Amino acid sequence: MSIEAYERLVGRFELYAKLQEGLNDVEHGNTRPFAEAMADMWNDFR
Repeated sequence: MSIEAYERLVGRFELYAKLQEGLNDVEHGNTRPFAEAMADMWNDFR
């Protein structure tokens, strides 16, 4: 396997792990409204 193919494979696994983490958060109610999250990000940015 080439280095490029390996990096693509690892990247795909990392993506799948992040997607699963997000799905788990939704399943367990670890979410908040988009507007609230964006307001917090903008406040931290300033």
